[in-house]
Amino acid sequence: MHSGYYPPYTGIIIGYFYPCTGNIICIYIIFVKMERIMVRRKLYNKLLTHIDKKEFSIITGARQTGKSTLLRQLEMHCKELEKPAVFINLENKLLVADLNQSPLNLPWYLPETEERIIVLIDEVQYLGDPSNFLQLLFDEYA
Repeated sequence: MHSGYYPPYTGIIIGYFYPCTGNIICIYIIFVKMERIMVRRKLYNKLLTHIDKKEFSIITGARQTGKSTLLRQLEMHCKELEKPAVFINLENKLLVADLNQSPLNLPWYLPETEERIIVLIDEVQYLGDPSNFLQLLFDEYA
């Protein structure tokens, strides 16, 4: 036993003190996944309160933690409420090049409507200057 180190989850403590058998590994994995789902659900509910506000909500986190999934869930929620929503994935290099040329090119990728559009941008870090991109959009359209 390491002195002074106590993992925050019971599942990890069990795995730490006992040999890794199939059952212990399964308990650990299920416990951790349930914890992630609970955290994601809390964040989802918090983000729902931001949808009607004139502000940006920025989600950060490690890779493969469900950020894109969370954005897709928000997109589906908006569409169920018949609120215009667009998911933009900036892993598309042509889109990134166009938006790097000018953030004001973004409206070309949005539906024509008089209603306010919820824009969910994934992988914003691929832009040349994400801070300027977000600031300019906020100044022009918020």
